[in-house]
Amino acid sequence: MSAQGLPAHILALFTPRPPPQPLPPTVVKTSPKFSGCAEYVEFFSTDAPPVREPWESPLERKARRHREKVQAHKDAQAKIIAAYDPHKDPNASGDPFKTLFVGRISYDTTEKKLKREFEVFGAIKKVHMVYDQKGKPRGYAFIEFEHERDLKNAYKQD
Repeated sequence: MSAQGLPAHILALFTPRPPPQPLPPTVVKTSPKFSGCAEYVEFFSTDAPPVREPWESPLERKARRHREKVQAHKDAQAKIIAAYDPHKDPNASGDPFKTLFVGRISYDTTEKKLKREFEVFGAIKKVHMVYDQKGKPRGYAFIEFEHERDLKNAYKQD
Protein backbone atom coordinates (compact mmCIF):
# COMPACT_ATOMS: atom_id res chain seq x y z
CA MET A 1 0.00 0.00 0.00
CA SER A 2 1.37 3.36 -0.88
CA ALA A 3 0.91 6.80 0.59
CA GLN A 4 -0.26 8.16 -2.75
CA GLY A 5 -3.48 10.05 -2.64
CA LEU A 6 -3.34 11.01 1.06
CA PRO A 7 -3.77 14.65 2.08
CA ALA A 8 -0.64 16.70 2.84
CA HIS A 9 -1.33 17.09 6.57
CA ILE A 10 -1.47 13.28 6.96
CA LEU A 11 1.64 12.71 4.86
CA ALA A 12 3.46 15.20 7.14
CA LEU A 13 2.94 12.75 10.01
CA PHE A 14 5.03 10.11 8.23
CA THR A 15 8.05 12.27 7.33
CA PRO A 16 11.34 11.17 9.02
CA ARG A 17 12.74 13.16 11.94
CA PRO A 18 16.04 14.94 11.72
CA PRO A 19 19.06 12.94 12.99
CA PRO A 20 19.92 13.41 16.70
CA GLN A 21 22.59 15.96 17.60
CA PRO A 22 25.77 14.47 19.07
CA LEU A 23 26.27 15.05 22.82
CA PRO A 24 29.46 16.55 24.21
CA PRO A 25 31.84 14.03 25.79
CA THR A 26 31.27 13.37 29.50
CA VAL A 27 33.86 14.62 31.95
CA VAL A 28 34.99 12.06 34.51
CA LYS A 29 35.05 13.65 37.95
CA THR A 30 37.59 12.44 40.42
CA SER A 31 36.16 11.63 43.83
CA PRO A 32 37.94 13.01 46.87
CA LYS A 33 40.04 10.58 48.85
CA PHE A 34 38.46 9.69 52.17
CA SER A 35 40.29 8.21 55.06
CA GLY A 36 38.76 6.12 57.85
CA CYS A 37 37.77 7.26 61.30
CA ALA A 38 40.26 5.06 63.16
CA GLU A 39 42.49 8.00 63.97
CA TYR A 40 39.62 9.68 65.89
CA VAL A 41 38.63 6.70 68.08
CA GLU A 42 40.77 7.91 70.96
CA PHE A 43 38.63 11.07 71.22
CA PHE A 44 35.41 9.09 71.79
CA SER A 45 33.81 9.14 75.24
CA THR A 46 34.42 6.12 77.45
CA ASP A 47 31.60 6.90 79.91
CA ALA A 48 28.54 4.68 80.12
CA PRO A 49 25.70 5.82 77.86
CA PRO A 50 22.88 7.75 79.54
CA VAL A 51 19.85 5.84 80.75
CA ARG A 52 17.30 5.66 77.99
CA GLU A 53 13.84 6.88 78.86
CA PRO A 54 11.20 4.28 78.08
CA TRP A 55 8.91 5.38 75.27
CA GLU A 56 5.70 3.66 74.26
CA SER A 57 4.44 3.95 70.71
CA PRO A 58 0.71 4.41 70.09
CA LEU A 59 0.41 0.83 68.83
CA GLU A 60 2.20 -0.52 71.90
CA ARG A 61 -0.03 1.60 74.17
CA LYS A 62 -3.14 0.27 72.42
CA ALA A 63 -1.93 -3.32 72.76
CA ARG A 64 -1.05 -2.78 76.45
CA ARG A 65 -4.47 -1.29 77.22
CA HIS A 66 -6.15 -4.16 75.38
CA ARG A 67 -4.15 -6.71 77.39
CA GLU A 68 -5.10 -4.93 80.63
CA LYS A 69 -8.80 -4.92 79.71
CA VAL A 70 -8.72 -8.61 78.76
CA GLN A 71 -6.93 -9.48 82.00
CA ALA A 72 -9.41 -7.44 84.08
CA HIS A 73 -12.29 -9.18 82.30
CA LYS A 74 -10.74 -12.60 82.93
CA ASP A 75 -10.28 -11.77 86.62
CA ALA A 76 -13.90 -10.60 86.93
CA GLN A 77 -15.13 -13.73 85.13
CA ALA A 78 -13.03 -15.96 87.40
CA LYS A 79 -14.57 -14.23 90.46
CA ILE A 80 -18.09 -14.72 89.09
CA ILE A 81 -17.42 -18.37 88.20
CA ALA A 82 -15.96 -19.05 91.64
CA ALA A 83 -19.03 -17.53 93.32
CA TYR A 84 -21.56 -19.28 91.03
CA ASP A 85 -23.42 -22.23 92.48
CA PRO A 86 -26.23 -23.48 90.20
CA HIS A 87 -27.80 -25.49 93.03
CA LYS A 88 -28.45 -22.31 95.02
CA ASP A 89 -29.97 -20.38 92.09
CA PRO A 90 -33.64 -19.67 92.95
CA ASN A 91 -34.61 -19.34 89.26
CA ALA A 92 -33.11 -22.71 88.31
CA SER A 93 -35.32 -24.89 90.48
CA GLY A 94 -37.17 -27.99 89.35
CA ASP A 95 -36.41 -31.13 87.40
CA PRO A 96 -35.01 -30.42 83.92
CA PHE A 97 -36.54 -33.67 82.62
CA LYS A 98 -40.01 -32.39 83.49
CA THR A 99 -39.53 -28.80 82.26
CA LEU A 100 -40.73 -27.57 78.86
CA PHE A 101 -39.27 -24.45 77.22
CA VAL A 102 -41.85 -22.36 75.38
CA GLY A 103 -40.50 -19.59 73.14
CA ARG A 104 -41.81 -16.85 70.85
CA ILE A 105 -44.69 -16.10 73.21
CA SER A 106 -46.71 -12.94 72.68
CA TYR A 107 -45.80 -10.20 75.15
CA ASP A 108 -49.48 -9.98 76.16
CA THR A 109 -49.53 -13.59 77.41
CA THR A 110 -49.62 -14.15 81.17
CA GLU A 111 -48.60 -17.12 83.30
CA LYS A 112 -52.27 -17.85 83.97
CA LYS A 113 -53.03 -18.10 80.22
CA LEU A 114 -50.03 -20.40 79.68
CA LYS A 115 -51.08 -22.63 82.55
CA ARG A 116 -54.63 -22.86 81.18
CA GLU A 117 -53.33 -23.82 77.70
CA PHE A 118 -50.90 -26.51 78.91
CA GLU A 119 -53.09 -28.06 81.65
CA VAL A 120 -54.68 -30.05 78.86
CA PHE A 121 -51.55 -32.23 78.67
CA GLY A 122 -51.24 -32.95 82.40
CA ALA A 123 -50.80 -31.50 85.86
CA ILE A 124 -48.52 -28.45 85.98
CA LYS A 125 -46.24 -27.94 88.95
CA LYS A 126 -44.93 -24.46 88.08
CA VAL A 127 -44.99 -21.87 85.27
CA HIS A 128 -42.09 -19.42 85.13
CA MET A 129 -42.21 -16.56 82.59
CA VAL A 130 -38.98 -14.63 82.15
CA TYR A 131 -39.15 -10.84 82.57
CA ASP A 132 -36.54 -8.13 81.91
CA GLN A 133 -35.31 -5.69 84.57
CA LYS A 134 -38.20 -3.31 83.90
CA GLY A 135 -40.79 -6.03 84.42
CA LYS A 136 -41.71 -6.54 80.78
CA PRO A 137 -41.94 -10.15 79.48
CA ARG A 138 -39.02 -11.41 77.38
CA GLY A 139 -41.19 -13.70 75.23
CA TYR A 140 -40.34 -17.12 76.64
CA ALA A 141 -41.29 -19.29 79.61
CA PHE A 142 -40.55 -22.57 81.39
CA ILE A 143 -43.38 -24.93 82.29
CA GLU A 144 -42.66 -27.67 84.81
CA PHE A 145 -45.00 -30.67 84.75
CA GLU A 146 -45.71 -33.12 87.58
CA HIS A 147 -44.80 -36.14 85.44
CA GLU A 148 -42.31 -36.66 82.63
CA ARG A 149 -44.90 -38.36 80.42
CA ASP A 150 -47.01 -35.16 80.50
CA LEU A 151 -44.00 -33.19 79.26
CA LYS A 152 -43.44 -35.63 76.40
CA ASN A 153 -47.12 -35.53 75.51
CA ALA A 154 -47.15 -31.70 75.42
CA TYR A 155 -43.90 -31.63 73.43
CA LYS A 156 -45.24 -34.00 70.77
CA GLN A 157 -48.66 -32.34 70.50
CA ASP A 158 -47.52 -28.72 70.31
